Amino acid sequence: MNIQQTASTYIHSLQSPLTLTLIAGIGILFSLLSSFAVYSLSLEWIPLVLAFSIGGIALIVYKPVYWLYFVAATMRFILYDEEDGFSIFELTLGLSYLLTLLFWLFWYVIVQRKTLVRNKPDMLLIAFLCCIPFNGIIAYTNGVDPVKWFREIHNYIFILYYFPIREYITTKKELITLLAIIALAFMSLSIQNILAYKRATTDAKYAFQLIFARSAARVNSVYFSLCAAFGFVALSYMKKNYLRVLLTIFVLITVVASLTSMARTSWVIVIASALFSMVFAPRNNRVFFTTALITIIVSTIGGVMLFGGKNVGIVKKIIDKRLSSVGKLNDYSYLTRVNENEVALELIQQYPLGGNGIGKDKLHYDLVIKNHEYASYIHNGYISLAYKLGIPMALLFFSFLGGYTILTLQFFFRSYDKISKGLALCCFLAMCVYFVSNIAGCVFDIRQGVFITFIIIGLLNTIPNIENSLHPDGELSWQK
Repeated sequence: MNIQQTASTYIHSLQSPLTLTLIAGIGILFSLLSSFAVYSLSLEWIPLVLAFSIGGIALIVYKPVYWLYFVAATMRFILYDEEDGFSIFELTLGLSYLLTLLFWLFWYVIVQRKTLVRNKPDMLLIAFLCCIPFNGIIAYTNGVDPVKWFREIHNYIFILYYFPIREYITTKKELITLLAIIALAFMSLSIQNILAYKRATTDAKYAFQLIFARSAARVNSVYFSLCAAFGFVALSYMKKNYLRVLLTIFVLITVVASLTSMARTSWVIVIASALFSMVFAPRNNRVFFTTALITIIVSTIGGVMLFGGKNVGIVKKIIDKRLSSVGKLNDYSYLTRVNENEVALELIQQYPLGGNGIGKDKLHYDLVIKNHEYASYIHNGYISLAYKLGIPMALLFFSFLGGYTILTLQFFFRSYDKISKGLALCCFLAMCVYFVSNIAGCVFDIRQGVFITFIIIGLLNTIPNIENSLHPDGELSWQK
């Protein structure tokens, strides 16, 4: 018997009630001792990380689908920026997510000896992640603080979460449960953003106060429009009335959150998603979808008129101004991004192969604040990745995303079940939204964007599992 088989046999032998009780007791004792030890070192959050990690590891060993449910339910705290930098709770969850994911990779590949890579996009992602350490050398030689480099680079590792989603979400019931948890998480984020914007504009008297109050909403606006896009497509396929009502409420809340973002890109995505869903809605469901869409529009406008108070007139002027400025070359926001992109393109020409290193700041002039600014963030995800990682690695990453975007269409046309078709269409629209949004902002390589990426690709990868569970005799060779 080899080492892997021995380890697997030994670990599975730990499932007796007595052994589990002993493990739980040792875990509690260890947590108490570590809590006492690190309290004196002012690292009070470490025991909480250990507790979450030990709990996650236990779930991975005995019921991994519950581990995924926990991640889906708690990630809303990671996606909402409570303050500048990282809060203790964000550090706790983020580190426990990372530790449990690394354990799962060890458990899945080394102990269970299963194959992680199933298709070409998987290979591209693994190749991309294997090349990342070399970027650390480039970043260090360019003067980037190693802590800052790791803080930005570790986000990419979270994309690997789509592998366990693909592995353990195998039935329609599990898929619906995961979708419901994710929907509740994002609906709570939407409500939190709406309330934050409402508080920030309570005493507003001028238009600029309403525009800049969007900074109170600490979740990127594209994610609300993305949720609305998912909801529109799901609504166009839904048959059961109670689910239709719940979905209509979900879409309404995310549309309002997108509206309060004051981001034109987000508004355009919501409108385009609604039209896209109407075109691809099944014929026998178009009447309902049209009715639901009208209800959402009327409710949104009515709610703004009813609860907007004195700000309604100002908001109308803002919307008119921001929409009328689309395409104009004298918009300060647009010109600032042009300056930013020109500086980044010059640096890409200097270092086209290896990039400048993740975390490397660049100097550009910001017309909005009328001052020069050092920042590593670039409001164009394509330029940003080439600037940080070099053109070859940027192409590798976007080839991975493009490969899965193509798979969404294959899954849509080859699926038998309507839920699978609807989910494939949701994922296709979501990827299109991401690719378009990445022109005006960096969405793929920031923490919030990475989490949404693995959710989209993870949900997409559940479709063959669902189809095989519903049609076990079907020939579904999609993953080749």
